[in-house]
Amino acid sequence: MNRAPDPFEEWLYRRLIKSRVFNDMVRSIYCRFNNLPPPQRLASESILRGPMKVQSQFDYVPTRLQKFNAFRKIFWEELKNTFLLRK
Repeated sequence: MNRAPDPFEEWLYRRLIKSRVFNDMVRSIYCRFNNLPPPQRLASESILRGPMKVQSQFDYVPTRLQKFNAFRKIFWEELKNTFLLRK
C-alpha cells in the first residue's frame, strides 16, 4: 500500500515545481524535443528583478509536422525499449 508523502517530501516537491531553474530546464528540453527555438529572456528583464518572461504571450499551438516529429521520436523510443533493440 502506498503511504502519504511526508510533509518534507511535499515541501521539496512544491519547491522543485516552483523553481525557475527547473522550469527553464524543462522548457529548454521541450523546445529541443519539438524543434522549436529556445525561449529567451526579455532584454529589460533581470534575474534578480522578477520571473522569466518568454517572447510570446500567446498559447503554443504545434504544427502537424511538429506533432508528427514528437510522435515519431516517442514511438521509436518505446519500440526500442519494448523489444530491447540497441543502436
